[in-house]
Amino acid sequence: MNTFLYPYTFFNLNYTCIILKKRGEIMVSGTIEILATILIVIMGIKFLVLAINPKKWFSFAESLYKNVKAMQIISLILAGVILYYLLQAGITITQIFAIMLFLSFLMMMQMAPFVKKLMKLFKPKDVFKENWLPVIIWIVLLLWAIKEIFM
Repeated sequence: MNTFLYPYTFFNLNYTCIILKKRGEIMVSGTIEILATILIVIMGIKFLVLAINPKKWFSFAESLYKNVKAMQIISLILAGVILYYLLQAGITITQIFAIMLFLSFLMMMQMAPFVKKLMKLFKPKDVFKENWLPVIIWIVLLLWAIKEIFM
């Protein structure tokens, strides 16, 4: 299972391609595979660090969120870039929403033990006030998906 990056890599706006060589076969990885690999690597590192030294991971996570506004801006930019590449790869907003439904249930299962503690941190009247930009983005995405499905 010796996989290595073949010396030929190219990028263009409509398709991202990395050619890998595995056991004598040439495989072409597109945008979806590259994005999935990025997530696999990040999650692999996260679980490895959590298994070895959980305090180190929590310290790292705390440092990421020290500047909340910067983290929000960076996350929004990365989300926009990933959405762009997903759409360029031929995935529709409807398909993205179906995948988000799957992920929502996984996240609900994971967060269930912490809900009581988290709910104590929030004041219902502040939810929209503190999160107006994400709410607007979600409304736009919802309207886009509704339009794609029903019109």
